Amino acid sequence: MKTESPEDLVRRCQQTLPEDTRAFEEIVSRYKRKVFYTAYRLLDNREEAEDYAQEIFLKIYRNIKTLSEPATFEGWLHRITVNTCLNAIEKRKRTPAIKIHLDADEENQGFDIPSKSNTEKKYEAEEIRNCLEKALAKLEPTGRNAIVLRDIEEMSYEEIASSLKLGLSAVKMRIHRARLAVRDLIEKICPGSWRASSVR
Repeated sequence: MKTESPEDLVRRCQQTLPEDTRAFEEIVSRYKRKVFYTAYRLLDNREEAEDYAQEIFLKIYRNIKTLSEPATFEGWLHRITVNTCLNAIEKRKRTPAIKIHLDADEENQGFDIPSKSNTEKKYEAEEIRNCLEKALAKLEPTGRNAIVLRDIEEMSYEEIASSLKLGLSAVKMRIHRARLAVRDLIEKICPGSWRASSVR
């Protein structure tokens, strides 16, 4: 049996809710892992991620009929997930932990965590992660969220601009300044324990 496309699934959901929830249940089944892991990477708390995942799907249930372009569903779901988690982070004023390395991109300088090929490098990588977490904890919320979205959640500049309701140039500048601030903070907190990766 051919798998129903996301667009067709959304259209069916829009036509049948609230009387028939089977299409919506299929949406939950198909996207629940993705929503949970996005929430977990941002919130760094399994229980909170589970709770907010439920809240996110409740928002989807309540608003899916207002989605005028079903083909944009996945982007719409991602924006709702990220925005819900960002609001949660702002409420508790807590920094999400670094779970993946912060890479350099084609425009701005990022951070490179050493690989874990042996015990010494594993220790160094963990030390740098700890320094990054401490630095992010001291960063102002707008800059911190920009780094989380770009370097941890790996969203494009366009997606970040849409989520934060900012212009593209403003987003790039915010990320660039936040990275510079994080670099300075790391140098103060853990001098000599990190290396900036070169712009390719």
